[in-house]
Amino acid sequence: LADFGISVTSESAKYLVKYFADIENLNIDKIDFGFSTSKFGWIEDRFSPYDKEIEFDAEKKFPEICNALQPKGKYSEWLKLVRELRQSDRYEVRLYLAGAFASILLKPLNVLPFILNLWGETGKGKTVALMVAASVWADPSENRYITDPVSSQVAIEVRENLLNNMPIMIDDLSKTRDKYADGFTDLIYMLCGGKGKDRSNVDLGLNNGTSWQNICLTNIERPLAADTMRGGAINRILDFEMEEGSIFENGNHIVSIVSKNYGFAGEIFVRIIQNMYLEDIKQMQQDFLQQINDRAKEIGQEKEEKQTIPLSVLLTADKIATDEIFEDGRYLDLNMCVDSLKGKGEVSENERAYDFIMSDVAINYNRFAPDDEGNYKGECWGKFQDDYVIIISNAFDKIAERGNFSRKMFCQWAKKRGLLQLDAEGKSTKSCRFDFGNPRCIWLKKTDELEGFQPVDFDLPFE
Repeated sequence: LADFGISVTSESAKYLVKYFADIENLNIDKIDFGFSTSKFGWIEDRFSPYDKEIEFDAEKKFPEICNALQPKGKYSEWLKLVRELRQSDRYEVRLYLAGAFASILLKPLNVLPFILNLWGETGKGKTVALMVAASVWADPSENRYITDPVSSQVAIEVRENLLNNMPIMIDDLSKTRDKYADGFTDLIYMLCGGKGKDRSNVDLGLNNGTSWQNICLTNIERPLAADTMRGGAINRILDFEMEEGSIFENGNHIVSIVSKNYGFAGEIFVRIIQNMYLEDIKQMQQDFLQQINDRAKEIGQEKEEKQTIPLSVLLTADKIATDEIFEDGRYLDLNMCVDSLKGKGEVSENERAYDFIMSDVAINYNRFAPDDEGNYKGECWGKFQDDYVIIISNAFDKIAERGNFSRKMFCQWAKKRGLLQLDAEGKSTKSCRFDFGNPRCIWLKKTDELEGFQPVDFDLPFE
């Protein structure tokens, strides 16, 4: 207002506010009422940023992402290219596309966020495939819609809050994994938990929290779900292995096209979902869920529900997009997808902990089996006695730390299954006699594989 000769100071500001309030009250019947939002995605049955009646009010905070979401080029050029890619026998592009579309179905279907990871050798086209998926919604160029893998956890949280129901895409999550090290599991929980950290303000209240309900598409050179990762995190990851060889014959040509033609298919898919009955979509998803369970039963593998439900959403989105957008009948192979899911034993943290302990004992066999003179090679971690591996309490703590599992929770689980020999008071540790004393130990029942592992003493036929 200074350009018009109106000086506003701390003294006059309150009168100016009163003036504006009077203007508003006098024109209340003339001022249009509208909706505004600072997040993309569903607002009841509307979808931002494609609903023109909803004003996006955070454009100045996120100019790059907002600009990236503006369609560019020709939809026909994009559709022609993607149809050609889908005709390949390779499934990777179709999988990523299904994930890109499926993200906006999580909220209507009331499904928790999850991660879709494609893993395999470097230089085989994973990044190009991710760019094709990103072009569904936005500019797939580097650091536009696809985020930098070395971003801070707070930056990723803010981006998730903004995208809300639209997919977040992180290229080469191995860089993030190396950065966060032991805290990487916490990052996975955050991505799949759908909620950021609570933060207080100067008034000792809480700031508005961040939240989202979407799919994270990423890639890495090895399975994202590590053996030492807690079971709750493994549950939330769908790991798919690349087939042998390169995905594309000419990746540069594909990048050139999707970098010039993008941002159309996402809006078209939103319109398709809005014109469908929600009950029909739910029924389609439930039908796929039943087929997944039938396939798991057929191959004799019980699958975790937190794995089967996300897969059913992927297959639902794939069918809708295939029928309504691509019209090519190139659906994802349900059997292949189900076979890639982890079984319940693989995602049970305590079962994996048990396997880890037994593997660690086998690797360090000499620390449990003294020589004929009663001497250990290196540190003494325990001993074998009858059907049990006896592990000194301190050594067990180190195994639990390496295996990233809770000692207390594992012992409770093992106790319920009769795998622990308890002391007279029912405690998880029991004294054991060694030459150097009687330390408290974990008496853990051995597996069949370990029972058959015995040292062999014979003369070698060669030197």
